[in-house]
Amino acid sequence: MTINRKKHSTQTKVKVVLDVLKGEKTRAEITAKYGIHATQINNWKKAVLEVIPEAFSTKRKQQDNDQQALVDDLYKQIGQLEVENDFLKKIYDSSTCDSKNVDRARSFRVKYQKAVLLVEHQQVKFILPTRWHR
Repeated sequence: MTINRKKHSTQTKVKVVLDVLKGEKTRAEITAKYGIHATQINNWKKAVLEVIPEAFSTKRKQQDNDQQALVDDLYKQIGQLEVENDFLKKIYDSSTCDSKNVDRARSFRVKYQKAVLLVEHQQVKFILPTRWHR
């Protein structure tokens, strides 16, 4: 014999917990009214009481801002690596095995570090320094 668990909606959980927190009714009255076991009601109450302090905390907002800054930095790095990879593929595809092109590909990394890569709103702008030589 299998036991089917009841699935309570979020609205029902909120109503039950609010009734418990108001303190106007006893636990027995609340369990009889909603048909939910007292242990389950206590678990929901504990969960709500753990989450409430975070709702008024500024640490959560700071964590979200820090995480967004980290994501932005990672997108910039991804853009930089994509541009570098495309450029190196182009050099490799167009190069023959002469030493001039091989030296150019090797020295690219040093020159590339002097360049500035800006990633803004999914647009990649590659600004070369004024003394860039082929």
